[in-house]
Amino acid sequence: MGPSVPLPETGHRARCRIVVEGVVQGVGFRPFVYRLARAHRLGGSVRNAQHGVLIDAEGDREAIDRFLDELQSTGPSLAHLRHLSVSWTTPHHDDEVFRIE
Repeated sequence: MGPSVPLPETGHRARCRIVVEGVVQGVGFRPFVYRLARAHRLGGSVRNAQHGVLIDAEGDREAIDRFLDELQSTGPSLAHLRHLSVSWTTPHHDDEVFRIE
């Protein structure tokens, strides 16, 4: 992972890496993230990681903010988010689709 960049201004394209720890594997969390990202027109991916789930999301900064709010406030009933960290990175400008890896 590269160095973090300053938080982008609203109205601009942004990219972030989100690490979610807790009970997020085997509970439908990745499909939930996929649907949520598509609803907010974000590109990127979601995949299992050693201690949870890793999400790369790219799109309008305000859409990412809404995505992050919903990610923390809704979700599969069996999921339990223990910790969520966000780091902002430089947009790739080539992630137009969101996928489950």
